[in-house]
Amino acid sequence: MKKSVPEVRIVRKVLLEEPGKLPIELPSGRVHLTHFHEAKPRPTAWLIDGLIPEDSCVVMGGQEKAGKTWLCFDIAIALATRGRVLDRWRATRSGRTLIVSPEGSPNARCNRLYGLCWGRKVAPEAVGPLLPIWPGRIDLHSKESMGQLRATLEAEQPDLLVIDPFVTATSGLDENTAGDMQAVLNQIRDLREFSRGMSIVVTHHESKRAGMRSPLQSLRGSSTLGAWLDGLIRVQRESDDAASPRRVDVEHRDNAPADPAGFTLEFTDGKVKDVQTVRLRTCDPPAPHGGTRRRTGENHERLVSLIIRHPGKYDATAAGKLLNLEAKRSQRLAKDLCEQDRLRRSGGKLIPGRKADRSGDSRPGSSVAVSKRRHP
Repeated sequence: MKKSVPEVRIVRKVLLEEPGKLPIELPSGRVHLTHFHEAKPRPTAWLIDGLIPEDSCVVMGGQEKAGKTWLCFDIAIALATRGRVLDRWRATRSGRTLIVSPEGSPNARCNRLYGLCWGRKVAPEAVGPLLPIWPGRIDLHSKESMGQLRATLEAEQPDLLVIDPFVTATSGLDENTAGDMQAVLNQIRDLREFSRGMSIVVTHHESKRAGMRSPLQSLRGSSTLGAWLDGLIRVQRESDDAASPRRVDVEHRDNAPADPAGFTLEFTDGKVKDVQTVRLRTCDPPAPHGGTRRRTGENHERLVSLIIRHPGKYDATAAGKLLNLEAKRSQRLAKDLCEQDRLRRSGGKLIPGRKADRSGDSRPGSSVAVSKRRHP
């Protein structure tokens, strides 16, 4: 049965003007499906270029004291000033961020924002109107709290909503119960309907046994969180030392992952007594957690094994991509191995060296043992 003229007009209007509302329910009660070729393909629209897409839900994961709140607040200030995050990811416009961050005292939160503004040489009075802060705690498991949040979003129309951290905004929720988690996460995603194009960043703690797990597996609680998100920002601290560098890894559901970034928290005297100026100073990203020396040794053997199998085919960067290693890291590994004469360079490509088969751990059954097959 063909659609009536009014129904055709409704479908065409939504396709052209509000594609985010599809599929739609027509007056007749039928849901008419759409076809992808009826809409034009569009590149990703970014709120923070390469870091946070528009109209998306992003989780920022990391263990306690990793620097998640500092990074969230710095992102909010970068968005307000159309600046860069960690000297790399630039805000595509000047926008508003609604901050829901009940952890810690209001005074501590205020001091952090002042310190970051001073660190960026930005007047707090100029940025403040673009950073509204939710007063007190919120319970996203409560209909009353969700109603208040929806009404506030509709009135304020922020470009970004920060919920920091997820656990303090979900009173009484069992993180390990998939059904409860999914219900709350669905409500959080639906909040985007009340502020057009708004993105949401939710911070969440990692398991204390995260180790070398994948970023998604490291998130605490039910796996529904990993299935729900559109992007993941993982923050790791190199050591327990508060001054140690942090590593930031970024993954997207629909875009290529970004190269890792690094930063340290630099504190200097502020303009007010006992309130420090804070700057997220960029640095080379430290190695991921989980036994750096052991993993470096394994990567040496993986690289040697690859070149033994494919002599003269790859340079250090291309070999690193196949092994899921950063370009700088694979180049350092290749340099080390060339100095040990386990690899050599020929015409810019890597070939086995005279000591290529001398593995650091060539015991039978070892996971890092290298094949004894020599290059002819």
